Amino acid sequence: MVLETLEKLIEVLKRERYLLLKAVFEPELLEKLEETLNEKRKLLKSILELDAEELSPFSSKLREVERLNSRNEALAMSQLGFIERIAGSIMNDIKYNSSGSMGRSGASTFSKKI
Repeated sequence: MVLETLEKLIEVLKRERYLLLKAVFEPELLEKLEETLNEKRKLLKSILELDAEELSPFSSKLREVERLNSRNEALAMSQLGFIERIAGSIMNDIKYNSSGSMGRSGASTFSKKI
């Protein structure tokens, strides 16, 4: 039971990584990513309910889970930074005038940097 749960979690973490890499450019995968994250939460919850004695024979699997999860967290943070930079460059071009209306600034992002 414990081994199967850990192996399933490892499989889910690998799927999560794939979806994290693809979902930025393929928004239709966001729903699958959300489902995968929910599945991961359920598996982690079931593992947390186990005693340490039950988990001790599977220390190598637990280290692999930790490594994969850390890698996915780093990837998610990197992609969040990427998206924030894109949004920031887009929002820099949008200005509000005194009447509260939105408009674009005179120069584009590309011409500002040239």
